Amino acid sequence: MNHRLPILLLPVVAFVGCGRQSETEISVRKIIAAQLKGTPEAIQMNVPLRDQKADDLHLVEILMTLEERFEVKIPDQIIEKYAGGKVGHTWSKLTPSQLVQIVEECKALPFKRKK
Repeated sequence: MNHRLPILLLPVVAFVGCGRQSETEISVRKIIAAQLKGTPEAIQMNVPLRDQKADDLHLVEILMTLEERFEVKIPDQIIEKYAGGKVGHTWSKLTPSQLVQIVEECKALPFKRKK
């Protein structure tokens, strides 16, 4: 008995769920776009924020907005882990994709902001 999928079904199976954005990614894109006065579609998820015209003040505002939006606290240690160095010196190396990962990690932490 042949258990292979018909060739015509392979592309359909391969692309199921591709291109789908999480709620976190959509929100991160919108927050960054608002800070940089652009559109969410223009945000490149794997390009450092500094290369997308974000300065240190933008990054602080983005992080504060993410904390408020997701009701989490983002510890410096988590930022440093993703940025590869001390807070303030390497923040601009962060990418939007890393911010999504940071938010997801912080959502799993016990601390939650009070409403």
